[in-house]
Amino acid sequence: MTKSFCRWWVAVLILFLGIAGSASAQGEGEDEGSSEESGEPAGSEEGGGEETPPEPEPAPPPKEEPKPAPAPAPADEPEDEELLSLEEQEEMEARIKVVQKKYFVKDLRLEISPFIGVLPQDSLVLGLAPGLRIDFFIFDSFGIELIGGGVINFDRDVLDYAKKQSWFFDESRPNWFAGLNLLWSPFYGKFAFLSDWLVNFDFFIHVGFVAVGSESINRYNPPREKGTAVHPGGTVGLGWKLFVTQWFAPRIDISYMFYMETFEDSPDAPNGKHEDPTQFRDNVLVSLGFSFFPY
Repeated sequence: MTKSFCRWWVAVLILFLGIAGSASAQGEGEDEGSSEESGEPAGSEEGGGEETPPEPEPAPPPKEEPKPAPAPAPADEPEDEELLSLEEQEEMEARIKVVQKKYFVKDLRLEISPFIGVLPQDSLVLGLAPGLRIDFFIFDSFGIELIGGGVINFDRDVLDYAKKQSWFFDESRPNWFAGLNLLWSPFYGKFAFLSDWLVNFDFFIHVGFVAVGSESINRYNPPREKGTAVHPGGTVGLGWKLFVTQWFAPRIDISYMFYMETFEDSPDAPNGKHEDPTQFRDNVLVSLGFSFFPY
């Protein structure tokens, strides 16, 4: 019995070893197949054998250099019939207006300006004043002016009515005036007239001294005697010139003149003295003239 029992265990042991061997062989076959699929050599295990070096990355494609822009096509040359003649080019240039240099320069030039003006401010008389201005410009925008003129007086209706009513006033009738002014032309401009004629102009101001010769009538003198006197005063004004050519320019002037006038005492006045012996006189001279530049 003992021998049969031993034989039985030997047979079981042999059967176990055979089953274990077949299982081991099947596992090795599966490992080799997986190694071939993954690209690793068969028989390599974790922690054993040499590692396969990684494959090199592919080089980047070369950059393309920018292509030069195509050259512009040459413009078509104008045909002979499209070319302007010399006369047509000159006419075209004359019609084109661009920013130009100052057309009219007054530096070191003499200006002679006859004028006709009016003195409208006096409520009793209206003065008509012909005269003459002579200007010399030290610089283009700065000059000196001599002015002189006479005055023709016309009685207004209010004065005729006052005489009929025996109303008497202190009257001052300017007979002439003369003065010395300083001129300054800070503004200069130009404009196109009828699109083809470029006209230049400037604005100016003046300030100076004036002497006025007047005919004075004292209201307290029954015979209405007239006396003449010269009164120093001042003047300030502005003007505008329009330069038509290099030697001719119309001009407009507005001048404010002022002075003091003194009336003498009269025995016919209350207490023999004039109530208002010193009076302020002023007037405006509005004139239109034409300037000529000899050189």
